[in-house]
Amino acid sequence: MKKLEVKLVSEKRNYPIVIGENILGYLPKYFASLKLPKDIFIVTNTHIRNQYAHVVKQALRNKDFTVQFYPAIDSEKAKSITSAVKLVEALAEYAKHRKIAVVAFGGGVVGDLASFIASIYKRGVPLIQIPTTLLSQIDSSIGGKTAIDLKIAK
Repeated sequence: MKKLEVKLVSEKRNYPIVIGENILGYLPKYFASLKLPKDIFIVTNTHIRNQYAHVVKQALRNKDFTVQFYPAIDSEKAKSITSAVKLVEALAEYAKHRKIAVVAFGGGVVGDLASFIASIYKRGVPLIQIPTTLLSQIDSSIGGKTAIDLKIAK
């Protein structure tokens, strides 16, 4: 594994990027090193959830983390206000009476949607990106840009 640091104007806001293969088993140790809350809300798509949820859940449960997966539609249509509201409602239901961290586990759509939700839900909600496509690895998971698409009535 290789670790890089994104350096920002305010040194307090610098953040790490971890690069490696087959690192899902390392998540508990990494999450613990970041002092993340023990309750993790993972935004993903159904393909990634079906393929990796059992590995991620088992690894995190072994270190006393609880995990909730939220499968978003893997399409640009998911970056809508309707999808965002549904996601915030699911997040709020999961997060009742507990501190949580949001994890984006997928491509650019998942990263944009999860990042937007983390930014509007509560101030200071930790966000971790686990990008799964080349474009999301070099673009949407770095830099903090988050957005959804708004349809403007004509």
